[in-house]
Amino acid sequence: MNRYRVAVVGLGKIGLPLAAHLAGRGHSVVGSDIRQDVVDSVNAGRSHVMDEAGLTDAVAAVVASGHLTATTDTTGATSGAEVAIVIVPVVIGEDKQPDYRSLDIALRAVGKGLQKDATVIIETTLPVGATRRHVAPILEAESGLRLGSGFQMPRAPGERPPSTPRHWTLRSPRWPIRRPRSSPSSPRPPTAT
Repeated sequence: MNRYRVAVVGLGKIGLPLAAHLAGRGHSVVGSDIRQDVVDSVNAGRSHVMDEAGLTDAVAAVVASGHLTATTDTTGATSGAEVAIVIVPVVIGEDKQPDYRSLDIALRAVGKGLQKDATVIIETTLPVGATRRHVAPILEAESGLRLGSGFQMPRAPGERPPSTPRHWTLRSPRWPIRRPRSSPSSPRPPTAT
């Protein structure tokens, strides 16, 4: 199995279990979060997400193995990554419109660190079409790369219903992560299964 350098942006209830899962599969994962207390907790091998069975032990194991580290420097985390997974909340305001401010801050930081041929996966729930119309232009502007030729951004099909346990999400083949191969020997990014 190929091993990849992965940045997970947002270490909340979905991001931390995903980061621990990928690190447990042997990938080198750097998680980034804006909260220093979250970063400190992860780097100490502790989970701040308490309602996920087995996560505390998983985080301790992957941090001890050196496969998971955390930082508040999203650009730095992304600059060494072949795959960046963004899981930052977008809330719906009283006007029934999405508030992209937190996502935009994360995307600008990701874009500044984005490397050629990297894959960016947006796991944040977005309105239909927002990935191409809103997300891609920010990443292109910050990175100087073009979607399709400079970096890849596959879709993350299917949403996890609120009543579905998060551990199911980690065992599901949610992402058809593929990027065009420049040569037959080019590796594929990791999957969450």
